[in-house]
Amino acid sequence: PSLHPLKEWSLRESRGGSNLNQLPVGGGGGAPGGMQTQEESNQMLVAAVQNFENALLVDPQNDTARTLLATTQLALFLNDNVISPSTGCSALCALLDGFGAGQGGRNLFNFGLTFPTPLPANSPTGADVQTFNDVDLIPVLISSATLLEAVAVEFSDTVELFGSMVELDYGDAMVAAAALRAIQINLESTLVLETTGDIDAIASATFPLTGDGVSYPYRIFSGDTPTNIVQGQECPITDPLAGPNDTRPGFLNDVANAMTMQTFLTRPNAGAKLESLRQGLIALSMNYIAGSESIIAETDPQDDDLVTFTAEQACQNPFVVQYLQGVITALSGSGVVVIPAVTSPVGNPCQVDLPQVTYNNTLAWEAGTYAGRPFLPDYTLSMAPQPCVADVNSFPDPTFGGAFPSLDAVSLLEGWNEANRLWDTLLFGRPVDAAY
Repeated sequence: PSLHPLKEWSLRESRGGSNLNQLPVGGGGGAPGGMQTQEESNQMLVAAVQNFENALLVDPQNDTARTLLATTQLALFLNDNVISPSTGCSALCALLDGFGAGQGGRNLFNFGLTFPTPLPANSPTGADVQTFNDVDLIPVLISSATLLEAVAVEFSDTVELFGSMVELDYGDAMVAAAALRAIQINLESTLVLETTGDIDAIASATFPLTGDGVSYPYRIFSGDTPTNIVQGQECPITDPLAGPNDTRPGFLNDVANAMTMQTFLTRPNAGAKLESLRQGLIALSMNYIAGSESIIAETDPQDDDLVTFTAEQACQNPFVVQYLQGVITALSGSGVVVIPAVTSPVGNPCQVDLPQVTYNNTLAWEAGTYAGRPFLPDYTLSMAPQPCVADVNSFPDPTFGGAFPSLDAVSLLEGWNEANRLWDTLLFGRPVDAAY
């Protein structure tokens, strides 16, 4: 569902009989929702959070307050991003200030964030962004997801938004919790390895190609081996516009960006993050199963429902649920586990084809499995005629020590090549090298 400005938000419980007070209203005119300033929208959200917290104190079973608290506390976190007389400068405010983001456009209800080009020379590093995600953002996501996961199965209420009645129920809460868990695990997957890169230095390398052999962005890695990165090493350019003696620096090998020497090494708390990621995947799967089945089972008119499924999605859902049940079983096991493939029968009105996955549920969540950058190629083992070009020989341990027994060197090479294509396209607009 889209997030609308909270101008007039009154709550009416259609079954419980109790009422939550109408939320404070911002001044008229100005930004959408009648918010003239971001400070006013912050004050409104602060009051809303306090209102829902107080309602829960009065009645711990008030699932209307619980559901809306989960939403408004996350909205407050995202909107509290400028220096404010009431809240100071939050972690998000400091992060955006560090990147030189304009003060205008940060209001969640009138959003239009912009960044300068180039970024400030002292912009936050990759490690700073990791710390923000770890310490500030993820805890709010987990808190909101946990609130939604505590909603009772029988919960159903009607919320009046801008004159329209919207039904909130258990299914909506579970699907929303699943979405928050998905964001959580995606962020936590970036916290297993160090990303200490100097972001403004990377951004400064995003030059347009002029054919002079100078204006090329970084490669990801110029060799020679993942465990012995050579500072300053560069590789020849394999590109039609490059000169015969042109070289391209590696992001991990650039002396001017030496802090990246730690990039892609395992972080000190990698083990805890992997376990949190595993638990988050289980919670996501359970939430989605509960929420989707509850919503599809509803028999009342869906005109006022917050979340709905199309006929095709409803047809596919039993197969998705079956697959996710296999995911939960695998994530709860030990040793080598299998997530069974799920395929809809021939002639079924909707088609589903989900693959079998085999992995070691013990090794996959151990930080040591990813130590030494085993996903980077060892160029000294490559039989390719050009330097710094990987082939299947460049990945001597494609199963990561047995954690992923189904992986092979061909799959890793394809993944490495695709990662380079995406990297080049992000920095440069197109893949640069004919081979990686």
